[in-house]
Amino acid sequence: SAGGHWNPTGERHGAWGDAEGYHKGDIGNFEVAEDGIATVNFETAEWCIGCDDEKKNIIGRSVIIHQGGDDFISQPSGDAGKRVGCAEISEYQEK
Repeated sequence: SAGGHWNPTGERHGAWGDAEGYHKGDIGNFEVAEDGIATVNFETAEWCIGCDDEKKNIIGRSVIIHQGGDDFISQPSGDAGKRVGCAEISEYQEK
């Protein structure tokens, strides 16, 4: 139900920052340790949380983990295999 890659600017699929185009919602590959734990630190001016720019606002989007690596070539989504994890990005709400 998460849908396809977030691509608000209608670009082709490619590696993050590729001059020929890339999806703003596709941050590429990262390593997962044998114990199944991964840490990802990522900064970008291309996203915002809760701003009025629909081409940058990531609230309501999802983070998807695929079983394999992105080849950065296959269209439209990099042939990374099945989805094995998903989380929605939402604004923090105190309880």
